Amino acid sequence: MSRASERAEGAGNSTRSTPSFRRGPNGAPQPLFDRRTGAIDPVVAAYWEAHYDMGTYVREHGSLLREALVGKLHVFVGSNDTFHLETSVARFSATLRAAGWDASITLAPGRDHYSIFREDGGLIARIVAQMATRRRAMGGVDLVR
Repeated sequence: MSRASERAEGAGNSTRSTPSFRRGPNGAPQPLFDRRTGAIDPVVAAYWEAHYDMGTYVREHGSLLREALVGKLHVFVGSNDTFHLETSVARFSATLRAAGWDASITLAPGRDHYSIFREDGGLIARIVAQMATRRRAMGGVDLVR
């Protein structure tokens, strides 16, 4: 796909679709930023913060969820994340600590957005093992309610 057609049609992946949460008056998605100039739309940015920023949510409404999520919040990110999520995860981790949350945040050295699944012998295997342990501790009850 050429750069011109990508600008016009989009690559069709999540990187291209992410800035599409807020809808304009005509129902079309409003981009967070202009892909040509890099200019950020402050109205869309404020909407994102109010509706999608987990750190803001924890600061403003954390007391509603803290007890329900004790021991259940686990975040994994590579130190070289393909989409640069390591910085936002580090900020979110600091917000959780400051709010007194019990959360597990793992920053895997040298891993990216895809190789994180190979961390510690396999992130998926680790998650499945934790879920099985939790299920046994709950007497084998269904974890999906």
